[in-house]
Amino acid sequence: MNYYMNQIIMTTFSYFDVGQNEPERFYHGFVLGLIADQTDIKVRNIKREESLEDTVQTALTQIKEKCYDAELYDRGLKKEEIHHYGFAFEGKKVLIG
Repeated sequence: MNYYMNQIIMTTFSYFDVGQNEPERFYHGFVLGLIADQTDIKVRNIKREESLEDTVQTALTQIKEKCYDAELYDRGLKKEEIHHYGFAFEGKKVLIG
């Protein structure tokens, strides 16, 4: 999945899409267009995270701490039916964990 997502980004995203003015909003829109409603997307903060891997872990921790899956459990989904994905972006690089 990481390979294909990076290929899409490199061929379709523009610098102006992912530039300095609130790039997280752009990524949210892109990923929400691909995936159902329960995701957490992080743009790497170089002051707090050393790598995209750290950013993925931050996203996954936030999913757990904020119980983003609670609504899915309320709808009757079982734990084994729910997958948590953390998307980390840095410019045109993406890592999915």
